[in-house]
Amino acid sequence: SSHLWQQEKFARLSDSLITKYNVEVVITWGPGEFNLAENIKDIAKEKMDIAYKTNILELTALISKFSLFVCSDTGPFHIAVSQKVPTVVLFGKGDYLRWAPMDNNVRIIKGKKVRDISVEEVMSEIEYIMN
Repeated sequence: SSHLWQQEKFARLSDSLITKYNVEVVITWGPGEFNLAENIKDIAKEKMDIAYKTNILELTALISKFSLFVCSDTGPFHIAVSQKVPTVVLFGKGDYLRWAPMDNNVRIIKGKKVRDISVEEVMSEIEYIMN
């Protein structure tokens, strides 16, 4: 899908976050994505958790507990923003000005394709939020 960031990049990002900030990383997933979540966990060097299967209300409750949420421009992005969770969102060729909520807790990274966005770009935006 054009919204998906590579599994290897999520794994590298997770490893960087755990190493630099000593945080717990939880992978959330939607219908048909459990194998993707398992692959990310397998690729990563550091330990992370995979969220349990959730419905929309459970996902909202889970995301509300996070101190940071990193995602592509999908439904969970809007959930995180609605819960006032600082969020880094990866946008591809979509019109982020039309679809992205403008909020001080949101950092938007835009690429021609989501896959073109680097781990370093995402870490830079996370560091902006964390400091």
